[in-house]
Amino acid sequence: MSGVARGAARGFTGKGPGARCSDAPGAVPWAARARSLASSLLCHNEAPADFLVEMYRPIVRPALLALSLTNIVHMTGSVVSELHVECSPLTDVETWKRWVFVALGAAELLVVIALPAHLPALATEAVLCIGITVDMCVCAWFRETTLDFIIASSFQAPHILLCVAAIGIRFKTLAPGFFLIIVNTIVAILVQDVFKGFANMVAASLMYPALAFIIVRVQHGRLKALYDTQVCLAAEQEATQALAAMICDAVFFVGQDGDEILRCDQGLDHWLGCSACGQRLGGFMAEDDRERLRSQITAVTAGDLCPVSLLPSTLLRPCGSPVKDDLFIVDRRRATTLGKGDMQWAFLMGIRVV
Repeated sequence: MSGVARGAARGFTGKGPGARCSDAPGAVPWAARARSLASSLLCHNEAPADFLVEMYRPIVRPALLALSLTNIVHMTGSVVSELHVECSPLTDVETWKRWVFVALGAAELLVVIALPAHLPALATEAVLCIGITVDMCVCAWFRETTLDFIIASSFQAPHILLCVAAIGIRFKTLAPGFFLIIVNTIVAILVQDVFKGFANMVAASLMYPALAFIIVRVQHGRLKALYDTQVCLAAEQEATQALAAMICDAVFFVGQDGDEILRCDQGLDHWLGCSACGQRLGGFMAEDDRERLRSQITAVTAGDLCPVSLLPSTLLRPCGSPVKDDLFIVDRRRATTLGKGDMQWAFLMGIRVV
């Protein structure tokens, strides 16, 4: 190997004498590593907010309604317990404070009723995060004993998993709420003297937020993979359409029945001599060509043929002589099922005149 080749190899691998100092192990500052770790925790493997909100928008109202009913039931049970021991809710401070749950539940119920059907993505995230954060922070102040604290925390944990982890809110939006919940819980434990010892306090404060954090990361990894799949499918569809437009004289989309032309370019109108949109493709083909087209679409649907196939045919023009052509057929049904494409445009077809 020549000296130039060896030098190029050393420069490429970074292991030769001329390698930069920053490539050596341990050369990356700890601050940069910390920023990289924080960035990966907050923003890595998260799909855009618009995609996530469209995924969990149908269960936004049920989630808020569950929180509202939880607060009302919690307050009702507490008041009944206080009345059972002949303690008036108007004179006993602890019982009166439980009426906060009624106000919180009523407020969440009003939000459910007044929530617009198409709230923007960021606003939807904000409503859910504020509701969950306020609910958890208020509940932390009504746990007078260790057993009450554990029961209340366990009772609220399913709502964290339902409203946060299972619906894919971005962790960047959740981070302030998580931090506030943890700080509020620690302060509530110290003021109410629920737990004895620093270790118990830390465990009680971090247990459920840590569990929710782990599930959030796993959930976002799955949603990000789904989003990447849709992006790839959309790119492949655009590439397929562009390629078909380059090699074909006319490109058009056909419906689920494999016959109705839903959308076409000017090339198809030019070759047919009329407007083809809304027409039946079989109306411009001979009887035997229609049967072969129907058989080919059936075979593609059954998986016996490749999703991309070629069918030589003859194009019958209303105002002109027949034209021999090659009909390219691309089955888009699987791609539109996984992605965001229009399910009506089942087949992409192209005609190349021969």
